[in-house]
Amino acid sequence: MNARFGRETWSLRPPEGWRAWHDAECATLVANDEIGALQISAAFKDSEVGDDDLGGANGP
Repeated sequence: MNARFGRETWSLRPPEGWRAWHDAECATLVANDEIGALQISAAFKDSEVGDDDLGGANGP
């Protein structure tokens, strides 16, 4: 697959030979060696995103 793949808020062009599909919970991309998978999901919030929402590097 070399076409763009994504949703309204994001898109990417998977490398040649990768498979990609959308499930109800996420998008999944699998390399041609099928050793692992990359899964992408997104969430929306009705207000501004703050440091407490990020958790990771800027979180507690």
